[in-house]
Amino acid sequence: MERVNLLPWRQQRQQRYQRTHQRWWLAITLGLLMIVLTLSQRLKHLVYQQHQQWQTAQQYYQQQQSLATIQRKYAVNQTDPYEHPAVRLLRRLPELTPSGIYLQQFTWRSSRITLQGNALSYALLVQWIDRLKQQASVSKIQLLQANLDHEQTPTALIQFQLQGYELKES
Repeated sequence: MERVNLLPWRQQRQQRYQRTHQRWWLAITLGLLMIVLTLSQRLKHLVYQQHQQWQTAQQYYQQQQSLATIQRKYAVNQTDPYEHPAVRLLRRLPELTPSGIYLQQFTWRSSRITLQGNALSYALLVQWIDRLKQQASVSKIQLLQANLDHEQTPTALIQFQLQGYELKES
């Protein structure tokens, strides 16, 4: 004997109820999954930012450490009474050289120092030579050559060569 469903609306209602429940659970699951993925991406981004800040801080710390090491070495060498006058002059050249004088070569042989470079004007070169005579540990500074160079640069530079003798032990 066959079974006959005398109340088909109950079965349809139950199926509709199950489909609605399944859809709600699917929507809730997808919503939670989206929230978890969003939070995961945000956390990943925050970790990346923190890592970048840490690397920047570490690089800054290393630079500061190397700078401190250089400063300690420089301070030790500043007070070194046995430092050669040519080395002392080489240390002081950046503070003695004005802008507009561009050194290209520094040569030191026994008691003779040779400086080669370019200057923007003769007046600037003369001022610099006077400054070297007064403040540097070199006497008898001579200008060996000073040529105007038109070919290599659009503005005329004066190529010079200086020579100094008798390094002072001051």
